[in-house]
Formats: sequence, structure tokens, C-alpha cells
Amino acid sequence: GATTLTHYLDDVLPLFADTLLDPALGADEFKRAQSVALEDIRTLEDDLGRLVGRMFCENLFEGHPYSQAIVGSADSVAKLGPERLVSHYESWVKGAPLVIAASGKFNPARIVSVFEKVKRPTSLRPAPAALPYDGPRAPRVVETKKNREQSHLIVGFSGTRVTDGDRSDLRVLLTVLGGQSGRLFTELRDKQALCYTVAPISFEGIEPGYVGVYIGCDPMKRTQALTGIHRELERMVSKPITSAELKRAKEFVLGRHHMDMQLNSAIANSGAFNTLYGLGYDEHLKLGERLRGVTALTVQKMAARIFSSPAVTALVV
Repeated sequence: GATTLTHYLDDVLPLFADTLLDPALGADEFKRAQSVALEDIRTLEDDLGRLVGRMFCENLFEGHPYSQAIVGSADSVAKLGPERLVSHYESWVKGAPLVIAASGKFNPARIVSVFEKVKRPTSLRPAPAALPYDGPRAPRVVETKKNREQSHLIVGFSGTRVTDGDRSDLRVLLTVLGGQSGRLFTELRDKQALCYTVAPISFEGIEPGYVGVYIGCDPMKRTQALTGIHRELERMVSKPITSAELKRAKEFVLGRHHMDMQLNSAIANSGAFNTLYGLGYDEHLKLGERLRGVTALTVQKMAARIFSSPAVTALVV
């Protein structure tokens, strides 16, 4: 994406289009980027929060592309060369269907005309084949010992798609669990002093993502912390949230969304990706309507759907 003052749009737009659709991708730039990526991969073992997340995804999504780190592995990045990168970019970026989203003061015809002048392949690549994912069939626990002063734990489950119609129920559910006034923080940190930090986590993809809880705690308290997490998730399944929790969560979700959408860049980003996902460019305008359909019972139903599936537990202790 690009953000510019309207006064400079005619100068910036051709540069942006050319950089996006016909980048140089020189060998020197590639080597610098490769070095940065390899260093990032090397430091993963020392960043225990990232490490537990990597372990969790590898086991929840075993055999699926979601199990792989976006940054790659040391072996795959080391083997990558500039020629292969150019070939990949030609196929997957220049050869892909193009969605142009803009927000602010601009001339739509001018923007389209600039992109039409950039040379692109005469035939576009087909859409990638679907990669169905069913999730784990049984609970799984994976553990790595680092003998540090803090343990990092994730308890997670198969989640929802970005296109699922009931994803607003999930947003409300996560809001009830999260934040300093949420159930997880109040029960596990304030009342029981089981952790340093605790928060719900989620990812929505074209295929089902994940929903879970991350917690950082004293290694001596990790068993109690895991028990506490499961107890709070079971509460979401066994009993509807209160009317006060529902009201507060809805107001927070909608208010945060309105704040996020104050930027033209956020509106353009939302319009572009929602169009690609088949949701429509104006999906960001429909959140209020969708939240009106969320009730304590629909949130409970979502909790049962998510938290009754087999859990993957990842621990770095």
C-alpha cells in the first residue's frame, strides 16, 4: 500500500504502480533481505513467545501450509536465490488478479489508467487449489524445555474462516475473555496470581484458523495455569455470558472498529482484502448490523463449537 498527500498523488502513483508490478529485485537487495531473514530465524530460539507460537501452529496445522512460518526456515531461505524470487514474483504477484482500492480525495479514472499502462502477463494464473483442513482429531501436547524464569503456554483450537458469517460472535467472545477487565485477566492474574500476562489469541484465514489463549507464568505454576484456562473456557461453553458483558463487549468491538477505520489507509486495506475474499469492498460498513445479531446464546454456541474440539497445548518451560 501507499499513503500520500493528495497534492502529490500524480507523482507518487506511477512510482507505486511500477514498484508493485515491475520491481527490480536486484541481487544486492536480495542478499541484504536474505541476511535479515536468516538473522530473524536464528533469533527465534531465544524469543520464547514466538517459539511457543511456532510450536503451536506446527502441531495444530500439521500437514497444512498454515503450519509453516512465513519467514521460512534457515534451510529454505539459504537455498533461495534472486532468480527464483523473480520467477515467483512474476507468477504469484504480477500474474494474479489485481484489486485496486483507494480511499480519500482522488480521480478513480486516473488511478485505473496508471495501472493499465504497467506491463502485465497476458494470461493470469488460476486461483490456488483449495487446501482443506480438518484440524486435529485428538488432544495434543508439545513441550520444549529452556529452563528460563518464565514459562510460555498456548492452549488452542481450530478456529473460523474469514468468510464465516458468525465471526462477529467470535469477536464478542474474545472481547469477553480478553483485556484487563476480561475473564482471563480477572480470574487468572488478579484473583489467583497464576501468571504475568494472559490473553486470547486468534487468526482467521481462507481455511479455518485458530482460537486460543496465551499465558506467561512462573514455571512452578504452569499446571495450575493450564487448569485455570480450561476452567474459564468451559465456563464460556456451559453458561451464557451476562447481559452486561454482552453490552460492554459489543460497544468495545464497534468502538475499536470505528477508531481503526478513521484512517484512509485502513479503509483502502479493508476494501482490497475483503474484495479478494469475496466479502465485498464495503464489508467494513456492516459490523454494526452484524453485532446487532449477536446474543449471549450465539456467543455460547460459538464457544461450544470452538472449545469442544480437540485442543493443542504448546509449552516452553
